[in-house]
Amino acid sequence: MSPSWSPAGAILGRSETQKCVFYNSSWEKERTNHSGTEDCYGEKDKRRHCFATWKNVSGTIEIVKQGCWLDDMNCYDSSECVERKVSPEVFFCCCEGNMCNERFMYVPDTQPTNDTTHSTAYSTYSFLMSV
Repeated sequence: MSPSWSPAGAILGRSETQKCVFYNSSWEKERTNHSGTEDCYGEKDKRRHCFATWKNVSGTIEIVKQGCWLDDMNCYDSSECVERKVSPEVFFCCCEGNMCNERFMYVPDTQPTNDTTHSTAYSTYSFLMSV
């Protein structure tokens, strides 16, 4: 059976990312906007995603960048932005769906999959309000 296509060209049942939270901590040096939303564009046959990168500096979360990400198999079918690597220097996650990078979290692979007591979730807007 062939996949069904919507008028926008996305396979039905797959979340099509059109817009992501945007943030750039180096906005002055890179001459971009500091924060807001970003419309995602890409080749018609490529999947679009949102991403977030952040650091944990002595227990304080510092967002590095957020925005659109293009066609990465690691992001496929992930509606939540979750970093799973154990103790990365810079945390990275990606997801599919509009504004899915508004919340991002760290859940290292070493934990049992049903144990959420040690996961850490972050929300973009709580950081942006304090900036």
